[in-house]
Amino acid sequence: MDLFKIFISYLFSFSFVFLVFIYFLKMPAYIAQNNELVHEYYKNYYNIIFDFFLVIAYFLIASFFIYMFQVRDNVLQLCIVALTTFIISTLFLIYFWMRPQGTSFFSRWFHQVGFRAVFFDVLLLLLIYMIMMEFYNLII
Repeated sequence: MDLFKIFISYLFSFSFVFLVFIYFLKMPAYIAQNNELVHEYYKNYYNIIFDFFLVIAYFLIASFFIYMFQVRDNVLQLCIVALTTFIISTLFLIYFWMRPQGTSFFSRWFHQVGFRAVFFDVLLLLLIYMIMMEFYNLII
């Protein structure tokens, strides 16, 4: 795989999903059912940069398993991305639930939104990954 093509595909996919699903369709507010926290997070544009690298980290972990098990089927790759995201986000949820709610955003996010945060992460990463792989296949 060409790393430049992967990066361009990721950049396009991440940008597209954030513009359409986050800012235009307001998917996080619908899923999380907490407009105040969603607005607080996405009004700070530095969080987009944080999410950009966080999604890369999730994909790198999923890619490790895709590579380790030599998965070539796109549907199975999506399943690995979904399962990896589910496990990582659930671990974050458990971590924050084990502590009293603090003032940090993520503490309030996981305490108030709960498991819907995990569902949102899985959906977001699946959308980004699907579009990324489709765009990757279109690039010559």
